[in-house]
Amino acid sequence: MQEVNEAFLVNSKAQKKRYITGNNWERKIHTHFKKNGIVVDKRSVTTEDGKRISDHTFGETWMESTTHLDRKRTNELIDKKRLVEETNEGYKTFIIFFKTYINPTNPKHNDLKVYKNKLENAGFIFLDGWTNSSSFINYFGRQIGNGIVNKIRTARVEYVNINDISENPINRDINENAVQDITDSIISNGFFGAFFVVPHIVNGKQKGYMLFEGHHRLLAYKRVISWGLNISMNVPIINVDWMTSEEKEKLGELLIKVNVEYRSWQLFDYVTSQHTLANQVKNVEKENTYQKLLDLRPTSNSFKLGYNGLWYVVGPKKDNYWLDVSKIHDGTIRFDESYMTSIDDFNKMCESPIKDFLRINKKSKDFNVIKENLRAFLAREFERFQKNQDKKQTEMRLDIITTWNINNYPQSIEILDTDYQKIISEHVKKLERWSV
Repeated sequence: MQEVNEAFLVNSKAQKKRYITGNNWERKIHTHFKKNGIVVDKRSVTTEDGKRISDHTFGETWMESTTHLDRKRTNELIDKKRLVEETNEGYKTFIIFFKTYINPTNPKHNDLKVYKNKLENAGFIFLDGWTNSSSFINYFGRQIGNGIVNKIRTARVEYVNINDISENPINRDINENAVQDITDSIISNGFFGAFFVVPHIVNGKQKGYMLFEGHHRLLAYKRVISWGLNISMNVPIINVDWMTSEEKEKLGELLIKVNVEYRSWQLFDYVTSQHTLANQVKNVEKENTYQKLLDLRPTSNSFKLGYNGLWYVVGPKKDNYWLDVSKIHDGTIRFDESYMTSIDDFNKMCESPIKDFLRINKKSKDFNVIKENLRAFLAREFERFQKNQDKKQTEMRLDIITTWNINNYPQSIEILDTDYQKIISEHVKKLERWSV
């Protein structure tokens, strides 16, 4: 059993190192696409064998970044490609970015050459090493990259009569106090803002402009005019002239993205606005996703994570398991049915250990110190569960939080992993004693 224990610790450390190296390689590829004017993202599809997630996607191209290749990994990639193709989601090109350059004359790379050939025969474009990978992305950028093939579009600054600006029907509620504050500012300091607009199309013809940012300012400006004060009827607009009012959903997304109206939107404002927009334009999948986020708030509050805390656990991630709020802001996240089931299952498994954790840490100041690390831990464990769907292993891992208090809680994911390895080691030792 001692050998089993040592083997577990060695394997766990190797997996952790491979995970960090893999993340860094994936991030390097992702960033190089951006530098070439191409925004790639992760996509997921539901297959007959569960959800599969890409490392990068663009249009009909599905891409994987990997730093490790062996027989098992090769077969996993081939099987993943087959499952994705069978979903009929429209992915036609599959690319692998492999971190290591495979030298055809190096005998040590013989196995890698076999795996590369096998993947290419399965239909992958295989790019090994940074030189090959970056050269391909550079070529891709020269063909379609924004800011390379064409100039990145910028809005036009113009002056128009204020009566030519129409309000956007997709807009959050007007705050009368905000309107009054803006009228005071206009009278005292002058108007030094502008209105974001798009061409307003009525019966196929342009009829003025439609606002997508600045509703409070527009009402305040018109109110100052109605009082008979001496102010110009011509106002500055920022005309996003490559869009029109007919593109309701896209316009709604822009409204949400930039509509701060003298106060920064909170994350909850974005979620409710995206949910409302999805309902108005009949985007069912998006509406269900944002409804799920709203439904999580009571559970999150019962876990003492704050109403939005579980969004950081189950939502899209950036580095270090931190929520990628931009994807919530711009309305691009989607949860399919299996993902929502995973959320429900995970929350159910969290109930008992979090209840014990809260009982141990009754002092709110202590809990607030630990909470950020707890949230990161839950986010990491949800990601693990989403991949392996192993409830027993997840329950065992979640149980570690019942041992935390202000004196011993892990202050980083790395320390947490070390603690967890110690716990597993002790568990193996107990099994060893029982087996004697």
